Amino acid sequence: MADFPERSLVEYYLSIKRAVQNENGHELCRLLSIDLAHRPSFIRFLHQHDSNKDIFVDPPWNMMVDLHIKTVRFMHDSNLLDAFNEKANSSNELSKILQAQRETNWCVTFMNKHSVDLRRLAIRADAEADVKRSTELVKVKDGDELSRSNIKLMKKDENMERACECLMQLFRVCATDTRSTLSNSKRIGMISIINQLFKIYFRINKLHLCKPLIRALDNANIFDQCTLAQKVTYNYYLGVKTLFDLRILEAERLLDFVFANCHPDSRKNLRLTLIFLIPIKMLLGRMPSKQLLDQYDLGHFNDIKKAVISGRIGDLDNAIETHSDFFWRYGIYLIIERLRPITLRNLFRRVAKCANSHLVDMDLILSAVRMVQPGEDIKMEEVHCMLSNLIYEGKIKGYLSIGHQKLVLSKTNPFPSIAEIMR
Repeated sequence: MADFPERSLVEYYLSIKRAVQNENGHELCRLLSIDLAHRPSFIRFLHQHDSNKDIFVDPPWNMMVDLHIKTVRFMHDSNLLDAFNEKANSSNELSKILQAQRETNWCVTFMNKHSVDLRRLAIRADAEADVKRSTELVKVKDGDELSRSNIKLMKKDENMERACECLMQLFRVCATDTRSTLSNSKRIGMISIINQLFKIYFRINKLHLCKPLIRALDNANIFDQCTLAQKVTYNYYLGVKTLFDLRILEAERLLDFVFANCHPDSRKNLRLTLIFLIPIKMLLGRMPSKQLLDQYDLGHFNDIKKAVISGRIGDLDNAIETHSDFFWRYGIYLIIERLRPITLRNLFRRVAKCANSHLVDMDLILSAVRMVQPGEDIKMEEVHCMLSNLIYEGKIKGYLSIGHQKLVLSKTNPFPSIAEIMR
């Protein structure tokens, strides 16, 4: 099979016309995809494009075709900024088409593909803009005042932000379609748009903009009718955001769903999910197996795991420092830092086991803390603070007897499981 079956521009126009007449969204995805920029047989007749399209393709789709051809042409010429500009213009046209289709939602399938293409092209356009910005910065250092004014006009992530505006326009069209039955309602397209917006918001670090979208999807009552792939993508981003909001149990539920339902051959996505799921499990007192860490190349957590289990707070600090670049890259550095209290709790549990009594001498605890933090001069008052915080958080059942310099532990379950405490 040829990489592009249409043998001329006229055949291409007629294929688009048939797809629209037959309400075939899947065929439109093929015909109006930015992937055509890499199809040699399509590129061969790309520059034949002229006003003849109006003879074969009826309005308003003739405008969509015109803008698509310009987009692909600019992409083929490696002009990604202009290519994205044409793609954004085509998004405005698609919004009008969707609004005009009042009794059907067949075009939602094409809208989903269009949204993905729009986001991908915005990212590539911004990457090209970053290169140009860097070039202008070099010129500024050499004293070029014109370059200084050019840099002021070049806003970082400008194309992705414009893509968000285009996607929100499509989202509003879908969200305001109030038909009671989803079989012909455009509301079913909301989750696809939301997923693309999530991907951009996470990339440009504007997670606060996710909240209205989450609320809108909850109110639409369409989640059960969405595809599994859409649910997995949505729950992944929602789970990560929930983790950053420190709603640990909810984040665990969402990311457990993602890991269980992610395609087994998609190792990259499974690994990405584990990067956020493993810290959650560790915060709940459940440590990952070495086999799992080796399978997904996540040895960064191995030293963390050993330090937490052994109660060696100094080793934990060293492990965090060693892998700090990795933890910062994925935004989980501060989440890993929250393992410190659990590490201390495990240390104190080991000390209590050695003491073999519910009355544990403070000097024994102080010696243990100094042993696991050899580089620091730990005072007794600091140990009191550590123990007080753990007792307040429910990680240790007991109280401090300052007068007798004893930790008095409960005789029943003095160190409850972390999962119990969190629930």
